[in-house]
Amino acid sequence: MNLNGEQILEFIPEPALVIDNTGIVISANEFFLSQYGIKRRTFTNVNLPIKELIKFEQVEDILLMDEAFKETAFTIIPSAISGSCLLGTRKIDDQYLLVLKDNSVEVQLHDKYQIQLDELADYSKGLEEKVRMRTRELSESNQYISGMLDSLNQAILVLNAEGKCLPHHTTNCASIFKISPEGKSFWDIIDAPVEEQLFLKRWISHLINEKINFEDIAELGPQVVVKQDTHIELKYFPLRSEKLTAEGVVVVARDITRLVELEKDLHSTEEFEKILTKVATNLFIYRSAVEEQELSLKSLMSATKIDEIKFKKILHSLKGSYSLFSMRALETKTHQIEDLQNCDMPTWQAAFIVLSEATKALHTHLANSLSLPPSGSHIWVNQEKIKSVASKIGRPFNEELLAMTTMSLQDYISSYSAYANDLCSQLNKKMHGFIVNGSELSANSMVIRALQPILTLYLRNVVDHGFWDEEEKKNIINIDFELIEKRFKLNITDSGRGLRAKTVQTPNLISGRGLGMQIIKEQLQNLNGFHNQTFTAEGCILTMEMDWPAQENEAWAN
Repeated sequence: MNLNGEQILEFIPEPALVIDNTGIVISANEFFLSQYGIKRRTFTNVNLPIKELIKFEQVEDILLMDEAFKETAFTIIPSAISGSCLLGTRKIDDQYLLVLKDNSVEVQLHDKYQIQLDELADYSKGLEEKVRMRTRELSESNQYISGMLDSLNQAILVLNAEGKCLPHHTTNCASIFKISPEGKSFWDIIDAPVEEQLFLKRWISHLINEKINFEDIAELGPQVVVKQDTHIELKYFPLRSEKLTAEGVVVVARDITRLVELEKDLHSTEEFEKILTKVATNLFIYRSAVEEQELSLKSLMSATKIDEIKFKKILHSLKGSYSLFSMRALETKTHQIEDLQNCDMPTWQAAFIVLSEATKALHTHLANSLSLPPSGSHIWVNQEKIKSVASKIGRPFNEELLAMTTMSLQDYISSYSAYANDLCSQLNKKMHGFIVNGSELSANSMVIRALQPILTLYLRNVVDHGFWDEEEKKNIINIDFELIEKRFKLNITDSGRGLRAKTVQTPNLISGRGLGMQIIKEQLQNLNGFHNQTFTAEGCILTMEMDWPAQENEAWAN
């Protein structure tokens, strides 16, 4: 059978893709998708021109390139990843196969194997049709194996029938496998347990004998191994003699530790999609949360002396902010830092750096995933530009402009219903009602910044310690607010069981450190406010009052 470009992709251990003769992207292999952060749906069922996926600096027209590799800088447009590569193209029928080979070349296979491949190509010309087609498949796969062994984070070694590594291996083997593989058995190279070594010996023997198709047997071998905290992905290819029999096994190894760690940080693609959905549907609130997180992290990073109480209050507020968008990995990491006690300043600083970098990485990933504005009533507006224009013009036009950066306060507070339900899901509880009543007020960024820690921290306490576990009892939250002569009043009541003293100081991921109400009190004091909290057997009542945060246009008008 003849192979087209899409079928050949599976043989290539390098980022590669296939386009048609009009430059439309047809397919890409997993190396390309994972290395450059592209989702397959980017081009599936969509006529995506290659120029909208990748920009090559030194290549004007890919379709006019010869088959020789050409060095060029490139940028993956959707993920904004840039680099330099050797770009190779090959025309197969009416398709073009593109291969991006990283420029950090370390080694190539011994010349012996390239010579064997050339001889294999010549030998195949005189064989019958079936052998000719088989040779074509193997020639294509082995040419790319031998020509592209030098990409970043890859190691190549060749095993004989006894499972011993031949002298022909790349220098990357030492860094990836933490051992020089030459002359060693494959099971020793990957640190396989003793009880698995007999299976590996038989497995390699079956690969060489090929009584069963090589590809089918190869799938039975180890695909990912962990050695000294390094996650190693393994791929297997046949090394064939002139008679087309397998005389060795080419092992292609890749360090995927960074990808595994990223997946662990996000827990799973489903977990990230949950975060992405919440952000996409609450962009206005998310923007304020990001600004608040940046300010909090900046405060922690700039600290020069230990203030454990201050540190833990900031961390507690951060944890609430992360939980608002189901950022579980960051929430857990923050909780772990909160547990630090009697540490020196370098320990605190190292923990803050890890948290800051993880936060930036997640926000960058979210920003890349939200390259197109989602549909809905709110978009990610450039508030600073709007405010700048509004400051230069007079009333009433500046008020119209500023309205673009606000949302209804009732809508904003009502959005916490989803947050409370999420908390209930984590604690196996159920909320039966979330009712918000208040006058017609707008929530600009200053109002959200004032209310977000109060609502987040208080709802965490109410759901964790106040809600009933029993199904037959109703858990209902009522929130009422009003503005009277620039004083904002807010009442939060719930129909729970009341706050029990013995549970208040039982720390968990959601609450229990006794910091939440302290932070709320300080937040209110900063706004010339106060609060009163009442606990009963039928629930809790929080009453608070504070100055209404000045609108930006009020400050400019003065």
